[in-house]
Amino acid sequence: MGVVDASASRLRRWLRTASGSSGGSWSPAAAAVTGLLSRAVTPRWMARTAAAAVAAWVFVSTQPFPLYWAAWVATGGPAETPRNFTHGCAPRMGRAAGGGARLAYVVPLIPGQVPRLAATLPSWGDPATAPCAAAVVAAEATAVGVDPPTTVDAEVPTVDLVFFTDGPRWAPADQAAVVAALPAAARGCFRRLRFLGAGLSPDASVNRHTIYPLTGMVGTGGSNAQFREAVGVSALRGVGRQGVLAAGAATDAALGGDADVGAGENEAAMKAAAVAGAAAAVATVAGTKADVAAAVGVSSGALLAAAYDVAFYGEPDTWPLRPHWLPALQATADRLVRSGGWVVGSPMRYAPKFLAGWEPARSAYARHINGNALYRLGDPCFAAFLDAVADAYGDAAFDVAMNLYLSGLAAARFWQDTAWRFGYTDVVAHLSLTTFDDAASLRERLPDTYLVHGKARLVQPGQWGFLKY
Repeated sequence: MGVVDASASRLRRWLRTASGSSGGSWSPAAAAVTGLLSRAVTPRWMARTAAAAVAAWVFVSTQPFPLYWAAWVATGGPAETPRNFTHGCAPRMGRAAGGGARLAYVVPLIPGQVPRLAATLPSWGDPATAPCAAAVVAAEATAVGVDPPTTVDAEVPTVDLVFFTDGPRWAPADQAAVVAALPAAARGCFRRLRFLGAGLSPDASVNRHTIYPLTGMVGTGGSNAQFREAVGVSALRGVGRQGVLAAGAATDAALGGDADVGAGENEAAMKAAAVAGAAAAVATVAGTKADVAAAVGVSSGALLAAAYDVAFYGEPDTWPLRPHWLPALQATADRLVRSGGWVVGSPMRYAPKFLAGWEPARSAYARHINGNALYRLGDPCFAAFLDAVADAYGDAAFDVAMNLYLSGLAAARFWQDTAWRFGYTDVVAHLSLTTFDDAASLRERLPDTYLVHGKARLVQPGQWGFLKY
């Protein structure tokens, strides 16, 4: 009790001074109150107050359900869901054959993470973790020292692999390092490779890691900005879905792609695409294709939204657990589009971490969908939702903030109208810093998981590969 006794003594001295007993100049009423408090403050009172505060932090919610229910009855409930969350959304049909989703595997990173990516990509050439059947056959042939077959009865590549840096464009040396690290067997699983940039300034791409005490969330402004650019938030807010698809499709065509505005989009969007296409063609004469998007004022997010319906957002520390993971992602993307979803991904698949926030922040964190997930592209409703999340929580990590935004009772109506757009999947598992020394045991524990996100790395049996980065 020594610390408590000393604290109580200091507080009593301050209260006596404030009450005027040591020369203070407060009003008589204030002096009477502070004098009473100075006599009430004891070490026992201090200890009980501290214990009550800790108990409240552990057990008390800042949004108790009875008060929420009473407020709904008395006032008619929380605010209505904004109309732009629910109206004018992307259609429940992709632009691939049969209404399936055009999928891009998007790898977001900064230049400093190129070595991390170069260490991860070789696993894509292992027969046990190759992206598709053709890669498995090619890797197996290479392993026994024979030439891989020139044709394989397997999937026709439909997925693009997009390496997405934070700045305006890739440094040639970094791009060359990534290309060299990607196994030839895995390269054949993808229709094409793309190297795009988010166009962020050095200051905008920084994660400041500010800790917010009430929610326990961490500030990751740079990662947030890169993600928002990837899903085209600002572009969709500015010109809407049709404008984004039109401008992005024209730019994609100028870069050698085959995006279109899709079935059901109106004639005005087609005309806008033609105009943007002409501008892109002129820009190409004066510069390289890599500069076309900037020349016609088209963001990478618009280009991605025009070329693809869904992006799997896989950071460099996302790595494969078993083979044929690309068809598994494609099937999940198809279901996402047809269900009208916005996000599907993994919850935390590991022991909980301590979080010093108040409820409902702690529960929202425990149940959030990790950011390495599949996202609907080109949906203005999702863009409006992400804008609202950013307005509410600033630079707090976007994946946790999305769930927290829907977890508060004040946003109950938002949750009722949008919760069905978020889903969990076991195709990818978020393991964070979980470590293990045997891939077979993890495959046994996660029988339907193809990709794992986490800082721990698969290594040779009998070794530990944790905290590599």
